[in-house]
Amino acid sequence: MNEYHGIIIDISLRNPLFIEKFNIIGSKKGMDYQAYKVLVEREDINSVMLEMQKNLVEGFYCHFYDNSSLFVVFSDKIFKAIPNPKSWSKIIKHGRLRGIPEEQLDFSPSKFEEEEW
Repeated sequence: MNEYHGIIIDISLRNPLFIEKFNIIGSKKGMDYQAYKVLVEREDINSVMLEMQKNLVEGFYCHFYDNSSLFVVFSDKIFKAIPNPKSWSKIIKHGRLRGIPEEQLDFSPSKFEEEEW
């Protein structure tokens, strides 16, 4: 596939209208937030991640994935990993240092086959 999917939470955005720049392919309502699943073309992933980084509220992250790569974007850093939780310790540590609870640092889904919505 020549695409990535991403998970973006509405309350993580400095500008709530920023989500309209994306091709939204799914959404899910949480208790006090809306999660969006977006599609990003492979050739656009680097510029999209940099743009997302500028638009994230401190203390939040978003992530993008295909079946072999996982990108986790914080407002101050971007991590590349594989979709295997055993490889995420540095990313989880970084998120915890930014005040994100560990249970929210699950990066789910992290590959297409894990998608449920």
